[in-house]
Amino acid sequence: MKLGILGGSFNPIHTGHLLIAEHVRDHLKLDQIDFIPAKIPPHKDLASDTSDEDRFNMVQLAVEDNPYFKASRTEIERGGISYTIDTIHQTMRDRDIEDKVYLIIGGDLIKDIYKWKGYQELITLAQIVVVSREGDLAENYLPDYPFIQSVETVPFYVTSTLVRERVMEGKSIKYLVPEQVENYIYLHHLYQRELLT
Repeated sequence: MKLGILGGSFNPIHTGHLLIAEHVRDHLKLDQIDFIPAKIPPHKDLASDTSDEDRFNMVQLAVEDNPYFKASRTEIERGGISYTIDTIHQTMRDRDIEDKVYLIIGGDLIKDIYKWKGYQELITLAQIVVVSREGDLAENYLPDYPFIQSVETVPFYVTSTLVRERVMEGKSIKYLVPEQVENYIYLHHLYQRELLT
């Protein structure tokens, strides 16, 4: 099985995440991509008090109609800091995978990958697939990191920060997130704390 892994805070998941995943899946002919919300991201703070369960539920809603996508609770259930190497080990063990998995990361992360826990082992267990947003300088790092594969993706201008800010400002998020995720955000009053006080 050619398995892709796309981790993140997904706070919330948005159409950019889905576009990237579908583009990489199609380009590399992956059989499946697991979307794995982080319990505690090691390199950044979660930007709001949205629960793990809410973030997972939004991911599940966003991917449920795509047979190639799956929401995974791996990092949430494991608890603690969500180190990628631990997730790769657990995924390979739980799924009995012997081939490399495809770790999909943003171009903004590649410059610090050598600082990641278990970096040397990680690059032997996973094919690192770098996708770039416009303005990322991932291509500059390719000569220094011959173990990565770069995939060009369609430009998009959606970020989780933008979605949260628009909700807090009472602005529309239609088409920035899947409709099911939009409904979930409003039903559960996520990212609206400032509006409610």
